[in-house]
Amino acid sequence: MFEGLMRSQVEAGRDDGGSSRLLEKRLTAEGLDRGGVPFRLVLFFLRGAGPLARLLARKRVPPDLISISSVLFAGGTGFFLGRGETPPAALLFLGSGLCDMLDGWVARLRGVASRQGEVLDALCDRFSEALVYGAFLVLFLRSAPGVISGFGAFSSLLGWFGSFLMSYASALTEAAPPDARRLVSRGVMRRGERAVLLLAAILLWRVEPRISALVLFFQGGVAGVSAIQRMHQLRAAYRSREALEPKSLPLRAPFDLLETERRMLAPGIQRLAMDSGIVLKSGVSSLLRDESGAEYIDWVAGMGVASLGHSDPRWSEALSRQAGLAAVGSFTTRVRVNYLERIRDRAPAGLDLLQLYSGGAEAVESAIRLVQEARGRRRIAHFSGSFHGKTRGALSVMGSAWKKTWGPYEDLGPLELPFPDCTRCPLGLAPRNCQQACFEQVESMLAEACDEVAAVIFEPIQGTAGNLIPPAGFWGRLARSCRTHGILMIADEMITGFGRTGRFWAIDHSDIQPDIVLAGKGMAGGYPVSAVFLSAGLARGASRWSAVSGSSSSYGGNPLACAAALATLDIIEADGLVRNSEVQGALFLDLLRDLQGRWRDVISDVRGIGLLIGIDLTDDIDESLRQSLFREALGQGLLTLAFSPRIRINPPLCITETEVRESVRRFERALERALREGVRASERRVNLSSVSGLQTVS
Repeated sequence: MFEGLMRSQVEAGRDDGGSSRLLEKRLTAEGLDRGGVPFRLVLFFLRGAGPLARLLARKRVPPDLISISSVLFAGGTGFFLGRGETPPAALLFLGSGLCDMLDGWVARLRGVASRQGEVLDALCDRFSEALVYGAFLVLFLRSAPGVISGFGAFSSLLGWFGSFLMSYASALTEAAPPDARRLVSRGVMRRGERAVLLLAAILLWRVEPRISALVLFFQGGVAGVSAIQRMHQLRAAYRSREALEPKSLPLRAPFDLLETERRMLAPGIQRLAMDSGIVLKSGVSSLLRDESGAEYIDWVAGMGVASLGHSDPRWSEALSRQAGLAAVGSFTTRVRVNYLERIRDRAPAGLDLLQLYSGGAEAVESAIRLVQEARGRRRIAHFSGSFHGKTRGALSVMGSAWKKTWGPYEDLGPLELPFPDCTRCPLGLAPRNCQQACFEQVESMLAEACDEVAAVIFEPIQGTAGNLIPPAGFWGRLARSCRTHGILMIADEMITGFGRTGRFWAIDHSDIQPDIVLAGKGMAGGYPVSAVFLSAGLARGASRWSAVSGSSSSYGGNPLACAAALATLDIIEADGLVRNSEVQGALFLDLLRDLQGRWRDVISDVRGIGLLIGIDLTDDIDESLRQSLFREALGQGLLTLAFSPRIRINPPLCITETEVRESVRRFERALERALREGVRASERRVNLSSVSGLQTVS
């Protein structure tokens, strides 16, 4: 229980009112009555421990050191308990329990939580418990009279065995697929409950050794029975899962599945899926596994959609629970109201309303209609390099020549402004002159067309163009120009929102207040949800958009979508993923810039903010070399977008320090192998050319 509660306090290192409310909700969900003494005690303890955790995080105390300290405290507990000195033993046991709670807390506050740390934490917990049970065994054998000695020793061994079984059952349950895991009960005598009873046994030794032995006997017996019950439930869940497997679909080799799909699926799917040839089986956190058993660290996250990573059990459980109640419909539901209340605290400044949709382009189209009606103007300005979707209105504001193959768009009146991509200036200028020239042209174009332009739509960081970050102050200058001419601003945060850039919204880096913010992709952790955030005043100024069914959507805001969005928001806040994005993003940039220093003839630029990172390859790296780099990265167990001259990196927000470091190592190995293969291919072409020349001469 305490692990989940502690996560509720971790949100960018703060304990604010929002996280306190979330903490109270989680305590209530654990079955504690709000008015009861246990509720107040636990809430007081966790709130009190919060400042200590934040202090240790600020001092950069390693979480592993805290885990090891819990073992040292437990060793002291065992020493004094074996001598029958229960007061110091109880105090040291409390210290051990405090360290046991703080290690994971500090790891999340520092953004360094990892699987290795969790394994060490679990090992330290088991060892600490073994030391205390062992001390009880020695104490009963040395100090208790007759029958009590034997019963106490047996109870100590039973307590240790029950604790071990419960931990083993928990590990099996955590490793199970989400649909099997949800059929397994929480069980009793988990770590926190065992700790409370162990402390009671220590304190009761001086009062009456028999009661102390009974407490250990009760704890071990109940834990053992509960563990066996959970393992039985898990076994039954697996059997039920196997019974539900469709018998008409026999197992096939991955290649057969790929070929079968391609015979039936229309062309035009994402290049990543086509070029990789991956037949996906499962995913966990930042890892993907294909049908052949190969694993990949995921640098793509479904183009930024998998903000929580893959198959988070809490997210899966929330969807499963809601699917059993109601999945579709636009009626008011408890889950939608809960989500609206929660997201209101996170909404961009001044935007107190939102309308929900099922895809990014759908939200863009709605926003275009909204501003055109509200301003009474037709034209929408956008930036070169921008991407906002593939429906017709969204295509009209795409800053790519590709859209022209689907035009014309004169009836929509798009106006393309130059984006200051200073390494490849749209005006053809040198980097030092690009920013100022671009903005002067932006101001000039907006001033000239101000009577016709309803809004400017922009990505705070251009994603599809290569995760491009505009120069500092650019959006602030645009905001001033828009205010001057009465032009609205639409910030498209489909990729950048919900913690991707190390802040909840990317506009927070620029200190601007757009009139509309669009969100999607990582907003619901993989379920198709998007949103238009707007003010009540803007809605009042667009009567047709605000009329009954004027801005509705068949799938928008349905109960299942809201359950996914609510679970995603809860997990982002509970796991401190916004902070993790900032920390791991900074590490990514450090490692990639070191890599750039070693490969300057291959990598021309590295940029990024949070977990939205871009790498530019030099012009010498042609299409064939990029394809080779992409394939070699797959061979190293790394999923990338390396077939592009501008490689985008946007992994799940839960990626760990270990995975960041390992993925960069894999990328460098792939780079080495791709270039080596490129040199060999070049040599083969030269040799073939020489042979051809000799044959011509002869």
